[in-house]
Amino acid sequence: MIQICKEHGITIVPVDLDLTNMQPSVEDIKRSISPKTVACVFIYNIGVTYDIAPFVEILSAANIEIIEDAAQSWRSLEKFRGSDFACMTMFSYGLIKHNTAFYGAVTIIRHNNECHRKPNDKPLSQKIEEIQNTYKLYSLDEYSSKIRTSNFIYYLI
Repeated sequence: MIQICKEHGITIVPVDLDLTNMQPSVEDIKRSISPKTVACVFIYNIGVTYDIAPFVEILSAANIEIIEDAAQSWRSLEKFRGSDFACMTMFSYGLIKHNTAFYGAVTIIRHNNECHRKPNDKPLSQKIEEIQNTYKLYSLDEYSSKIRTSNFIYYLI
């Protein structure tokens, strides 16, 4: 996530987490907001998820997108799909994840929450699909090789 932000010229403003509940305080989020803030990414560390509703009022008032990074969530999609307040919730299922699928990710996009979308702009899901359609598809042999490698690594762990 940090590398992606750097490559796009995005400045990250970290906010401390309360170690008793692994979430930021509303006051700390409020202090971190500047006129340049366009998004707040809630990262669910070490499997902990929490309700982001207490943050919605201040972020919405400042026209700030809410994004959830649930890559470290230990909850499955059957039990946790993120908050309805977030415009996007991202899950990844890499080899080292609790709920692994060897490779891959799922992103839930909620169009009703895209507050920075311009009137004639394409929906975020359409933009993502267009980019994704430019990616090379793996052949069965290539993907099978990845699965074999993953199984070998998993066995070693």
